[in-house]
Amino acid sequence: MYLKRAFKLLFVVYLFILGGCEQDITTSAPNDGFHNGKISVKSSPPGSMIYIDDKIYGLKTPNEINWIGLGEHKITLKKQYYRDTSFKVNIQDDLLNTFDINYYENVKMYGSAICDSDPKGAEIFINDSATGFVTPELISGLFPGSYKFELRKKEHRSFIKNFNMKSGVNTSVYSALEDTSVWVTFHEGNSGIPSDELTCLTIGADDLVWVGTVDYGVFSFDGKNIKKYSMENDGLPANKIFQLTTDLDGNIWMVANEGVAKFSNGSWTSFTPDNSGLYQGNFSTIQCDGQGSIWVGSNNGLNKFSGGSWTHYDLKEHGSVSNYVTCLGKEFEGRLVVGLGRNDPKINYDETFYSISGFPGNIQDTNINWQTAVDYNTETGELYFAWFSGLVKYNQTAWTEINIPVEDVNIRGIEAHEDQLWLATNKGLILYYMDAIRNFIPRIDNNLRTLDFWDIETDSKGNVWIASADGGLTKYKAFVNQ
Repeated sequence: MYLKRAFKLLFVVYLFILGGCEQDITTSAPNDGFHNGKISVKSSPPGSMIYIDDKIYGLKTPNEINWIGLGEHKITLKKQYYRDTSFKVNIQDDLLNTFDINYYENVKMYGSAICDSDPKGAEIFINDSATGFVTPELISGLFPGSYKFELRKKEHRSFIKNFNMKSGVNTSVYSALEDTSVWVTFHEGNSGIPSDELTCLTIGADDLVWVGTVDYGVFSFDGKNIKKYSMENDGLPANKIFQLTTDLDGNIWMVANEGVAKFSNGSWTSFTPDNSGLYQGNFSTIQCDGQGSIWVGSNNGLNKFSGGSWTHYDLKEHGSVSNYVTCLGKEFEGRLVVGLGRNDPKINYDETFYSISGFPGNIQDTNINWQTAVDYNTETGELYFAWFSGLVKYNQTAWTEINIPVEDVNIRGIEAHEDQLWLATNKGLILYYMDAIRNFIPRIDNNLRTLDFWDIETDSKGNVWIASADGGLTKYKAFVNQ
C-alpha cells in the first residue's frame, strides 16, 4: 500500500478530508520535554499552512519538524481556495518520516464552471485561451486559483468574469450578451471611459474619436484604447468641454467657457484671454473653415486664429443686432456660417459677414431664441439650421422648413452625410433619409441606454458616433443602410 511504503511502517496514517477551517490557537512550538519526534511534510503545490493538533505554528510546506512529541498527532494542511487535508500520525521513534500530499491527485480538490449565454453558442475562453467549447457547457477539472472566463460571440459584446475557483465549487458564468450588430454603446461599466456624461465629439485622424465631457475633460477612443486629458494633468482651460473640432492638419481643438486649447504632437496648448490675444468673453462654439482658420464664438462676438495670432470681430459692425454667437458651421465651399439667433444666420465672405436672407415667413414670426446647430450635406451642398424646436434647409437659393416628428424637442446636434440627416435631441435620435422621415429611434428597440443626446458625427467609414448626456458613447454601424 502507498501509505505503508511511504512511512516504512513507522506511522499509522489515516487520511481524510475536512471541509471547514480550524481555529488558530498558537504560534509557538510546544515545550513539554518530549521533542524527539521528526516529520517532513510536503505538498504539491507547496505553500500550505501546517496545523499540528489544530494549532498553528507559522509553518508552511515543505517543512521538516524535529520537535514533535512521541505518540499520535493530527496534521492538517490548509491552503487558500483548497479543501483542507488532514491525517493522523503515530510517532514511534525519532527517525525522520516523510509525508507528501499531492493535491493534483485528489479529485475533490477540483472545481467546475457552468457556462451559458443568451443567445447560446458563445465561444468559451479561459485565461485568454480558447477551450474549443461553446455555451452551454459544464467545464470541470478546474484547479483552485484565479481564472478569467470570457464568452465571445460575433456581433455581440464579449462578457468577462474574473473569479477565484475553490475546491468543490461549481461557479456560474452567465451573461445575456449585448447585441452589437447595429448599435454599440461604450460606457463607464463596459469600456472604461471616464464619464457617461458627454457633451460633444469630433473625428480625428485615422477615425480616432475625440469626446468632451461634463467634468472630466477630453478623451480619445479608438474602440478599445482610451487616453484621457484634463485641466489638472494636461493644462486644459477647463474640464467642462462645450465643443470639439478637427483642423485641416488633423489637430484637435476644444472650447470651454474659460478658453480654447489645441492638441498637436502629443500635447495641449491652452489659449485664454489672460495668456493670448483671445478676446474676453464666455466661449461656447468652435469651427475650422475651409482655409484652415479656427473660429471661436462667444457672447462677445467672434475670434479667429490664423497665422499664430487671434483677431476679434464685432458682429454688430456687420449689421447684426447681437454679438451672441450660438453656433458655428461651414457651407459646402468651406466658408464660415454663423448662428446668431432668431432669423439672422450669417455667412463669411472675405471677412465680411452677410445675412442669409429669405428665412420662411412663418419661421420668422415664431419665438426662435437661437440656432443650436448647423451643418451641410457633402453631396448636395444643402445647409441645415436647427434650434430648440425647429429645422430648416437652405439649398443656396431658398429656405425650406422640415417637419419634426416629435413635439417639444430640443435639437442639439446635426449630422448631414450623403443621403442621411441625423438629429441628436433630448428625446432620442431622429434620422431623415432623402428628406423623408425614415425612423425615429426609441430607446427600447435598439439597446440605447438613454434618449438624451448632445452631438453626432460620422467617421470615414460611414459609422455614426453619438455623444449622450448620461449614457456614454454610442456607435451606429455603417453597413445597416448599405
